[in-house]
Amino acid sequence: GLFTLKDLTNRVLAKELDPDTTLVSEVMTPNPDSVEPDMSLLDALHHMHHEKFLHLPIVEDGAAKGMVDAVDVMNATMGDGEEGSGGWRTFWEQTMDVDDDESETASLRSVGSRRSK
Repeated sequence: GLFTLKDLTNRVLAKELDPDTTLVSEVMTPNPDSVEPDMSLLDALHHMHHEKFLHLPIVEDGAAKGMVDAVDVMNATMGDGEEGSGGWRTFWEQTMDVDDDESETASLRSVGSRRSK
């Protein structure tokens, strides 16, 4: 299973459960989506964006190997603070630059902004 800060906030604290007595197994996501280690980071981020995940386990042969954490990726790509450094904004713009902007999941604003280019 997977237990994150979001689970703590939404499934424990928001429901006023006692963290001292609440079992992780009662509030975790029992069977989260996962990906193989050979998936590219960009593909993993696209999957996370589509499914609205902040965390994505990396599993190989049934064993957990790691975790893609959207906040960690963002923090790691924020740039060095130098002027002209695209940092995380450039990274996220590239990850969201997909060819299927006419899909059911595209916002009207994003479709309209692409058409005007």
